[in-house]
Amino acid sequence: MDPLILSMDGFCGGYDSVLSVDGMEPMDTGPDQPVQEQASASREWVETLFASGHIDRSGRQAALDILHPRGAWQAWLSQLLLILGAVLSLTGVIFFFAVNWQSIPTWAKFTIVELAIAGCLVGAWRLSFERLSGKMLLLSAGVLVGVFLAIFGQAYQTGADSFVLFLEWAVLILGWAIISRFPAYWALWVVLANLAVWLYFFRGIDAFVAFEFIFSPMREMTRFLFIDMALLNGAILAAREWAVARGVEWLKPNWTRIVPAFCTILPLSLPIWTLIVAADIDYNTTISVLGLNIPIFAKFDISSLPPLIIYGAVAGILGLGLFYACYRLKAPSLGVLTLTMLSVCLSLELLCIRVLIEMDLDIEPILLISFLFTVVNFGLAVMFLRKIQLQWKGSHESTQ
Repeated sequence: MDPLILSMDGFCGGYDSVLSVDGMEPMDTGPDQPVQEQASASREWVETLFASGHIDRSGRQAALDILHPRGAWQAWLSQLLLILGAVLSLTGVIFFFAVNWQSIPTWAKFTIVELAIAGCLVGAWRLSFERLSGKMLLLSAGVLVGVFLAIFGQAYQTGADSFVLFLEWAVLILGWAIISRFPAYWALWVVLANLAVWLYFFRGIDAFVAFEFIFSPMREMTRFLFIDMALLNGAILAAREWAVARGVEWLKPNWTRIVPAFCTILPLSLPIWTLIVAADIDYNTTISVLGLNIPIFAKFDISSLPPLIIYGAVAGILGLGLFYACYRLKAPSLGVLTLTMLSVCLSLELLCIRVLIEMDLDIEPILLISFLFTVVNFGLAVMFLRKIQLQWKGSHESTQ
């Protein structure tokens, strides 16, 4: 029997691989039908070949074992249990100190945490940074550094602002994040960096005032947070794209692009939403319908808004346009385009609701019009994204 050739394009992380399976009889394709030497491998295709008699039972089983290794789910379960075990262990350490804070001497607190950090580092070194267990131990050491800083601040009452804790934490574990080559470690570092920036701008301000600051900006406001956060996360995203373009394999998973893209698009969108909510709407124009004078939306009055709000909204619009251009033309990514279109759709939704509310309509027509607008708005966005996906698929097939 001839071997069965399965082309696994896109399997195993996007690399092409060809496998041969004994147990396949030659196909009678006819004089006018050329033999297709390679075809996309899938379980359905293997079952079709087996049902038509082109491969026997041993060939079918061999192909399925390669497509779906029997030990794959065991490896996945083992990794999941390892990650859950590390998370629960770290949670236990944090709650241990929280519950027994008064009864544990200061020297014991430092000793326990320092020994735990040292143990994680030695274990990561012995197990190798290339294994998941070693990476998780190194990540655990990074989390325990934060516990150490919290104990230090409480024990000696340094009086430092909260943002200092997260800034020091991010700086201290930066070297470990670099040598770990572990995307989850970089996710932790990105979270710490964003928290440091956020808390720096809102130091001394409680959560309610911070929320009011976002959606009710005042003229005397002299600082604006979101563009800085967008620049921070945009720089992280640009560094990721630069590294991947130069062959850094461990940063290739798609979520390492989606997470910083989301953390960039969200702060770019917030100034636009703030402008829509805070701007004054002028209804000095009316139209007559069936003898009724209905006010219509005329213009936005943004003269009363702080200049930083206007500049932030303009920067947000330009940033979203840059995202669309880069991930539509330069580095195609349907996930990032979906986030960009979601931001645009939500901005249009907010504008529609704001205009309807300002027209002093009853709640029923507001809900009806909003519902119809939502269906059309998101429907057009989905159709647009689907069209882009088909274009990419067609161009990819034409190059094969």
